[in-house]
Amino acid sequence: MPEQLHVTHEFRTSRQRLFRAFVDPAELAAWFGPEGFHVPEDSVTVEPRQGGAWRLTMVADDNPDLQSPVDATLSEFTPDQTLVGTEQVTGFPGLDDGTELTLRLEFADAPAGTQLSVTQGPFPDDMVEQAKAGWESSFGKLEKLVSPPS
Repeated sequence: MPEQLHVTHEFRTSRQRLFRAFVDPAELAAWFGPEGFHVPEDSVTVEPRQGGAWRLTMVADDNPDLQSPVDATLSEFTPDQTLVGTEQVTGFPGLDDGTELTLRLEFADAPAGTQLSVTQGPFPDDMVEQAKAGWESSFGKLEKLVSPPS
């Protein structure tokens, strides 16, 4: 039975700074994707508004032919608070072409900075842990970009 992925992470930075990392194409390219993948900046399109595009392509570092495109439409856009994107997936291992995936990102003040809550899916049961591991790996790259030096 399909289920939603839920993961939260606290970043040592402001909501505004963290949100910018999701809507600035150069910043999104600098961190998005798990370790072992990169995002060419020329593959990123962000139209920061409701109805806008949120597109990028993750490319495997050791095999450029292994690519994972993201082609979402922003159904909700509240600066520094909420991003919601929906896409019809194609070529995504484990999901039928045309499956609709929704990604919801919520940014909230937290004691040490900002809490990011990610809800994504629906995924088949056996893919939830893999998707969670991908986000957690990406968060390590994002931390380096947005957190002040300690």
